[in-house]
Amino acid sequence: MAGFIIGGVVAVLPRGAADSGVLDPRYLSSAQSQLVAYKSKIKMDYSTGPCLGALPIDDNWVIDIAHNPRQPVDDEPTNQCAAYNVGKAKHFIELDETGNLIQYR
Repeated sequence: MAGFIIGGVVAVLPRGAADSGVLDPRYLSSAQSQLVAYKSKIKMDYSTGPCLGALPIDDNWVIDIAHNPRQPVDDEPTNQCAAYNVGKAKHFIELDETGNLIQYR
């Protein structure tokens, strides 16, 4: 796995997930837009770290909300996107509840 830091955010990608090893900005923008859309339609406590489901532009990616900084509870499979855990989605973008990038894989 490749790991690096972008603006203080730890970014980890499996080999081959992106030619440059950098998250395509369209994917981050799509994930952030999805979070804004959810928050405008679904009133809930986003600090609990819900999975927002598949990325609208690529269903091989899911959007997960986590604590920033991450907490041990964020590593529990029940608090992560099931589609990623079972291999249906190959990658995830993890945002905090305000839409800041935490990590992606």
